[in-house]
Amino acid sequence: MRPIKLLVALGFVAASVVAIPTVSAQTLVVSPASVNGTPAGGPTTPGSVSLVFTNGGANPGGFQADLQYDNAVITPTPTPVTPAGHLVTCQIIVGGGPGGTDVIRIVVANLGGGQAADGTYCTIPLSVAAGQATGSTFPLTLAAAVNVATLVNGAVNIPAGPPPDVIVTFTPASGGTVTFPGGMPAAVVTQSIAIGNTGTIGSGTVSGCVLGGADAGAFAITGGNPSTVPPATSLDLSATLGAAALNATLTCNVTDSTGTSTATWTLTAPAGTVLAAPTLAANPASGTAITLPNSYGTPVSSNIVITPTGGDAGGPDASVACTATAGFTVTAATLTFTPPGGAAQNAVVGCTPGAAAVSGTVSCGGTDQAGVINWSWPVTCPAAQTAPPPPTFVPASSLWSKLALFGVFAALGMLILGLRRNH
Repeated sequence: MRPIKLLVALGFVAASVVAIPTVSAQTLVVSPASVNGTPAGGPTTPGSVSLVFTNGGANPGGFQADLQYDNAVITPTPTPVTPAGHLVTCQIIVGGGPGGTDVIRIVVANLGGGQAADGTYCTIPLSVAAGQATGSTFPLTLAAAVNVATLVNGAVNIPAGPPPDVIVTFTPASGGTVTFPGGMPAAVVTQSIAIGNTGTIGSGTVSGCVLGGADAGAFAITGGNPSTVPPATSLDLSATLGAAALNATLTCNVTDSTGTSTATWTLTAPAGTVLAAPTLAANPASGTAITLPNSYGTPVSSNIVITPTGGDAGGPDASVACTATAGFTVTAATLTFTPPGGAAQNAVVGCTPGAAAVSGTVSCGGTDQAGVINWSWPVTCPAAQTAPPPPTFVPASSLWSKLALFGVFAALGMLILGLRRNH
């Protein structure tokens, strides 16, 4: 069985043991009267008690008192508390109690003489052996007092009920690494540590989480500090990406049925990556002269085909915006290309030919993976062509149409006669 750690603060204030005057109303009290262990002796974080000394009258020297305890169950580790002007010892005396039992003996000498001050003179952490029966009580008995008239005792209790069995779990486990996703510089990316538990009795806590390491300032704890487990489900974190990779540590205090422990993780985030836009190409290439088709005065057009290649998914768009000088139009005026790659799009240059040819310029500006786009084309809208005379049609029912038809037949007849004579 694992012992139960139990902190009990025991304070003693006294008068001299060198000269013992008449005791008036000095009192040494265990307060509170008791502290609890864990049901069935399971691990716990109990409360604490203090031994409070009240002088109550003249006491020019010092005082002495023994604390008796069940040394088969309780293991103490006394530590003196030494106010200014006092000499204090607080130690285990093996076999120094009634019947040869072990006791904790505190001896206080007031080096300045006069009345000893009220206060705390000794703290005593206690370990209680596991497996104690529920409902057990183990006395903390004050005895063998010098210069203390009234002694008020205390106790350690093991209450009834089952012991807690909740154990806090983490994914990734303590000692593991939490890796953040990538993104562009200055992007805030998130990650979390899943919190779970085994067991159903009692609860655990996650608290006091702190960040450390060279890049701790780039990380933040955004949720779950502190947490009660259950119902807590995650410890939430964020990182602000920079030009270089980031590294830090995360440390949290964990309390559950196993006691109090520390959980630690390594945090890593990659360097921020600048995602690329597509690269744009125009056909015909910038600088190439464009002559629009001929017409008899109806609108004409010609395409500038803009094709994207490459770029990173999630990266910035590439775009161009086109304009034309007077006499020409461009549609669509603005074209946007989302990476990666994508379909080609047309900037359509148009004009309506008039009496004379018109010259101008189409310009497109924007950005792509290579940087700033600055394209231009010289364009010509030719003069409108002269329309040919419309054909003359002779109605079939007119005299002229009849004469023309007779002439055709006569010519055919003479041609046939000539062919026959030649044969």
